[in-house]
Amino acid sequence: IAGLYRGNRGLKTHYTIRAIAIENGQAPSAVSRFAYLIDRRDRTAYVSEDIVPGVRMIRDSDNDKMFLLEGTKGYLLIDSGMGRGNLAAYIAKFTRGHPLAVIFTHNHGDHIGQADQFVRGSLEYIGAQDRDGLAQLLRSRGIAPAVIAKHVVSVHDGQRIDLGDRKLIVYAVPGHTPGSIVIFDLPTPLR
Repeated sequence: IAGLYRGNRGLKTHYTIRAIAIENGQAPSAVSRFAYLIDRRDRTAYVSEDIVPGVRMIRDSDNDKMFLLEGTKGYLLIDSGMGRGNLAAYIAKFTRGHPLAVIFTHNHGDHIGQADQFVRGSLEYIGAQDRDGLAQLLRSRGIAPAVIAKHVVSVHDGQRIDLGDRKLIVYAVPGHTPGSIVIFDLPTPLR
């Protein structure tokens, strides 16, 4: 990634790879050339698209993926990536003032990296064994212990999250981290 950013600004970088094949007793092959363009968007930028009704996939500059689920009772953001922009403001364009909760599939930086942008105004859910890692990140970002105690909630296998017309269930899948979880969007009649 070095050389693909100037501060937080993305860069377009062109690379040309030249290669030949060599084998004992044979003449070298002709030179082959391959041109590549790497176009990195600014580290503060986000892009998104609706992937199915009520589900928006959001990507930061490193293509960390986050998912915003819409329900009749509010929204749920799955993971927060590691971008350097104002993700909360970006998300607010879609939630339009409706309630937002955040759930983290596990406590690695590319999943909880922007948790501090949401914790004061919403609940943040994470697998019980990964809660301490999230709390540590939040403390390092200046979030008061009282805010963490009030807004960071451990979730457990089988727990349900109700977004109104969208019901979600949490499954524990320890391994990647001890508290790794997946979120299953329970089928409902056509929306």
